Amino acid sequence: MAQAGLIPEIPQLVAITKPVSLIPVGVKEAALDSPTFRASVVHFSDQIEAVERWLEGLARIASKLAQESSTLESVIKSFTAQCNSPSSLSEAVLDHDYTLSALRALGQGGAQDVWLRSISGMRAAQSSIAEPIRQFIGNDIRPFKEARRTLDQLQKANDTLLLKYAGQSKTKEPSSLREDAFQLHEARKAYLRASLDIAVISPQIRLALDTLLVKVCNEQWTLINYPKQDSANSHLQYDTDMKRIKTWAEEVSEGEKPLRKELLLARRDIEEKTEASFRPSRELDDYAIHTVPYLGSGPTAKSSSQDPVSSKQGWLFLRTITGKPARTHWVRRWFFVKNGIFGCLIHSTRTGGVEESEKIGVLLCGVRPAFQEERRFCFEVKTKDSTILLQAETQPELTDWIQAFEAAKKKALEDPEATDMLASSNNPAADAAFAVSPAIAPELAAKGIDGQITTITEDPQANLLAADTDGPPTVQVRNSFDVNASRRLEGDIQIERTRDHAARILEKLDIHKKSTAGSQLTGGLQSPTTSAGMSSLLGIVEGGTSTTPRGTGHIFYSPSLAPSTLATPPVQTHLSKTALKIGVDRGVDLGAVDNAGGVPSGLMANQWGSTQYGYISRLERGEVGKKLPSQTATPTRRSSDPTDAVDSLQMGQEHGLAHVNSSIGALSSQANPAAGHRKTTSAMSSSAQRSNLAFVDYPDFYPAPLKPHDAQFRMLFPNVPHHERLVMVFRAAWNPDSGHSLPGRVFVTQREMFFYSHHMGMVVVHGASLDGVSEVSHESEEGHNFLMLHMKDDVHAGQDGDIMLKIYLDSPILLQQRLEYLIQSNDSEEPDDLQTALQQLVKIESNLGNDIQRRALETTPSTTRPGRRMTAGQGTRIRVDRGLGGDAAAGVDFSETTRFKLPAKPVSYMPLDVKMCAAEKIFDLSAKGLLHVLFGDKSAVCPTIYQQQGSEVITQHPWVKASEQGNFKRQFDYETKYVDSFGRTRLITATDLQSIDVAVDHLCYMVTDTRVPWHLPQTQAFSLVSKAVVTHEAKSKSKLCIYVKINWTQDPWVGKSLIERRAMDDMQSNALNMMDIVTEQVEKLGPGCSTRRVMEIFGSIGQLTEAAQVKGPAFIGHPLREAVHRRTVLSLYLETCRSMAASIASSVLMLLVGTCQFLIKTVNAHSVLVVLLSASLAFSFLNLSQNASIWWHERHTSRFMADLGVGPNLAMSKSIYLADIPDGIAMPVLRDGEIFGQCSQAFQSILNQTSLDETTKRLPSSRQRSAASAQLVSQRLRQARQRLGTYRHDLMVALRLVNRVERDAVQAEYESWLLSETRVCTQMEKMLSNAASTGSESNETLAPQKPALRSTLTPDKIGQLSSWLTKYCESCRLESDYLQLASPG
Repeated sequence: MAQAGLIPEIPQLVAITKPVSLIPVGVKEAALDSPTFRASVVHFSDQIEAVERWLEGLARIASKLAQESSTLESVIKSFTAQCNSPSSLSEAVLDHDYTLSALRALGQGGAQDVWLRSISGMRAAQSSIAEPIRQFIGNDIRPFKEARRTLDQLQKANDTLLLKYAGQSKTKEPSSLREDAFQLHEARKAYLRASLDIAVISPQIRLALDTLLVKVCNEQWTLINYPKQDSANSHLQYDTDMKRIKTWAEEVSEGEKPLRKELLLARRDIEEKTEASFRPSRELDDYAIHTVPYLGSGPTAKSSSQDPVSSKQGWLFLRTITGKPARTHWVRRWFFVKNGIFGCLIHSTRTGGVEESEKIGVLLCGVRPAFQEERRFCFEVKTKDSTILLQAETQPELTDWIQAFEAAKKKALEDPEATDMLASSNNPAADAAFAVSPAIAPELAAKGIDGQITTITEDPQANLLAADTDGPPTVQVRNSFDVNASRRLEGDIQIERTRDHAARILEKLDIHKKSTAGSQLTGGLQSPTTSAGMSSLLGIVEGGTSTTPRGTGHIFYSPSLAPSTLATPPVQTHLSKTALKIGVDRGVDLGAVDNAGGVPSGLMANQWGSTQYGYISRLERGEVGKKLPSQTATPTRRSSDPTDAVDSLQMGQEHGLAHVNSSIGALSSQANPAAGHRKTTSAMSSSAQRSNLAFVDYPDFYPAPLKPHDAQFRMLFPNVPHHERLVMVFRAAWNPDSGHSLPGRVFVTQREMFFYSHHMGMVVVHGASLDGVSEVSHESEEGHNFLMLHMKDDVHAGQDGDIMLKIYLDSPILLQQRLEYLIQSNDSEEPDDLQTALQQLVKIESNLGNDIQRRALETTPSTTRPGRRMTAGQGTRIRVDRGLGGDAAAGVDFSETTRFKLPAKPVSYMPLDVKMCAAEKIFDLSAKGLLHVLFGDKSAVCPTIYQQQGSEVITQHPWVKASEQGNFKRQFDYETKYVDSFGRTRLITATDLQSIDVAVDHLCYMVTDTRVPWHLPQTQAFSLVSKAVVTHEAKSKSKLCIYVKINWTQDPWVGKSLIERRAMDDMQSNALNMMDIVTEQVEKLGPGCSTRRVMEIFGSIGQLTEAAQVKGPAFIGHPLREAVHRRTVLSLYLETCRSMAASIASSVLMLLVGTCQFLIKTVNAHSVLVVLLSASLAFSFLNLSQNASIWWHERHTSRFMADLGVGPNLAMSKSIYLADIPDGIAMPVLRDGEIFGQCSQAFQSILNQTSLDETTKRLPSSRQRSAASAQLVSQRLRQARQRLGTYRHDLMVALRLVNRVERDAVQAEYESWLLSETRVCTQMEKMLSNAASTGSESNETLAPQKPALRSTLTPDKIGQLSSWLTKYCESCRLESDYLQLASPG
């Protein structure tokens, strides 16, 4: 294989990380209408009312202060005036040099200036405090309260209509149901719009309130500022902090507009998707179905989703039975099925937060549709002793819930360790899918009937217990009330209640086989150890909140390790602080979270909502692993063997008290299966869980200020290992790009740092490893500092880039040195442990000195990395998560192709051993896509070229690798027929080879194609090699270059140069043909086609495993530029001779052309034009004189003939009269005379025939044998006469038209002439009558002006004239009357 080189070297391809998501948690929860949203609205509304009352009081006091300031000012002026001594006092009483000077300094220079400056600030309180506050109350708070009232009304209307719609019976008409569904849809749309309005308005009100208060405080601080010469430490600190807070408020206000725009766009998209999800159907058939049979997860089940998932949450109606007598009520609850657990969340009206009910393992539940119910879409969740009746809203939703139960059961059986880890919060001894678990904490547990979802029971004793759950159990305690003791007693009661049910389950499943061993193990440990374990647990919980040292450890307290306030959680309810306190006191957190968001417990619901959106965002971005920690641990067996508990006991002795307690609890529950009630198992599981959760305790040396921050950190960033403790927290604003500034908190551990921000309703969670940070620098500006984390180029090049943080209130030098220490410790071979790290962090602060020295250092800009700040942080991309919440946000797509950063310049590549480029072109397609168009498994480019060359049977083998490090190769086998020199048909079989020699993904590819030259002589002596090079040109553009060469294995005996020239021409033609085919394929793909789409159409490379055979013209492509024929050496010589002859002819022609060009260049153009013009004038003169002579002679002759009376008739016409028509339409005959003989008569008879049948009848018997020829003659005559007759018909029609026109013209002239004659007759009759009356004077009357005529008009002639005139005129009148009668008018 020939070696290839790069010109220049191909750059490396750098992967691009996915963008950081801005998560509108409030908008998502509002679209879901989850209990968290309702609880957060109640909490925010209560807080707004408290803020309104506080602001009103503050404005009232400010107004009063401004009013009282004038009185105080007059008092101060009176005091200063009184300080001046009376002028009547002499030096005998006072010392005028010193005493009077002291009084004057006090009255004018000291007290007056200070007090009057303070009074000026008091006087401005009305305009700077009271008026802005009242304006804020009127413009912001009151519109929010109006929106809240609207939300309450729409929520009540929506819930009422939904309850009414769900209560419809199965017998109701579908048309009525559809009408109710659309009425409910309109109410739900209005409620959704109002909910989203609240979710969008709330963060804007908070930002406006912060901006208002910071502005008011800064204005007042400026008015009452101390004198400049005052250098008190507290004043300098507060003055600096106030300036920085003002800068923070200004930058936050500037960044509000883009975030508000993104929030509104996300709200619009989420609203459209949510409205489309609950839009009712218009088909009546959809309202005719009720509760269809469901037989499991078989193929008969129908669902709205094709692939059922093991997790689902949403609203369902729960049937409850309360009161005496018992009454049935349907209540709406937020149920969930996740990680093998079934439970519900309740928005408590008692606490205002979100509480959780007890949770049932899915392996204890049987689910089936409830056909017996009158209500539609009901299903039952049955346990051994109870039945839970639930109702869905639609049939697809019902099917989804049942499928979710089935899938959760299947997952719990197939993957038990994941379910145990997620549900039981790191308690391997508990099996949450096979137990009834209480709430994660009593403070978050639903009280009364809300906490019990098993409301319909089959056990009478259980019914009594369920009816007695309206209040807490009665416990006898001493006067000194202890909360923890009451919890312990309540837990003990629960233990006794649940033990019997667990025993029955275990006995029924027959999984107890070693009761003897169990009794031996638990005989001496059950009672005392359990009691000790509970006491120890309470001691741990109590000690967890203490700030005093325990044991021999030390607590390193440093206020600068963490701020005194906590970050704002994504969702805040009345129980959010309670949930955080539980995490601080007992070490309880969300536990391990999967890609479905984890179990929506009370902790999650009061901190995040229905889903852990932050973890899902980090999971999509690849910041955390796809597998859970439980998936890498040792698998847990789903068994109740007491030996397992013994193993757990031995492990507990090594790892601590918590595991001992959980192991003993497991032993006691297995050894005595018959003692107690069902709820014993639940409480035991709860105790084990609480003890295990308490095991996640802080070391003795861990600083107390970090504990609440660490607990909140666990809530915000689950799945962080518990051994990775928080070591530092500071406030900062992250600038991921030039358009966003996100204020929040930075949580730092020994190995990683995490950023969290909740601003303008957008939540951002982001993590970065300290391994990728090379150094830390800072720069100071007025009002804030920049803290920049410079990433290592070899690790993070092309990804997120450097991280730029803005620091306002914390010390940047202190943060810089602490982060540098953590980076150095992390990069060392043996990193420091947690205790040493905390000691070093505190030591760094003490080494920097007091605040005055540190702040002096902070004013000096850092020059560690000059010029890096402007580009820091500009590589992180930001996107807004506009998807739906809940289960819609739980699915994480890991199949997305990793994005890469392509080089800005084109990639240049050329093989070293090939210099001739046969064809090149740039295509609007990526390099990888163009490679698959050319050589994909489904590509038709190569088979098309083979078929165009005449190959009939083509076998395309798949791409294969000879070894793991080898190149992809494939071969083409084909058969071709050709005709040799003797005219014989020959069949040749050949094999070509293709190999991918260079493959730099997305940048450069080179495919070598080695072909057999079957159409050329000396086939065994050489091979045809073409190299297709595909390189990256620009974004969505690539370049294809085809290089060609000939590899000679041996020298031929003759004609090497001829063969090589012919082969090069053929390969160049083949390359151009391939370029045309590829161009056509790329044009069919269209602009902007993605690489994934190209791979779907043309196939991948190396995926197929079987050869594909093509026969016949299966592909249609461009015709070859030149046909491929079999050639011999002789034919090559002949072609060479022909080409030489053509070259000679072209040379001669070029010689002539060159001669002409030479003459044109050498001869003067002006003279040539003069000569040509002279010749033209001479020729014109000769021709003109000759024509003039001929005209003169002709004119003389015409005059002579005119004298003789012979001349041309100037009127030339052709006319046909009616008399000539009979001759023109006479029947044609053979001759004008008579017919000569019988032959002519026979032809004449054929000519006269009108039918072919009559032709045979009339022929003589002797001529019957020639009937066939007569028929042919008659047929030809009939066809000719038919065509002529058609033409004659057209002529006759035209003739008739002409005749009619002529007749009309004659008729018109006749009528005109008749009218004039009638007029003349009238005149003549008058003249004759006058002549007869006058007698002798008649002649004069008839011919007054003609004497000769008077002499001839005798009376006789006059009489004759009168008689003739009478007849003639009478005829004219008759004809005129006839015409008038005959006319249509």
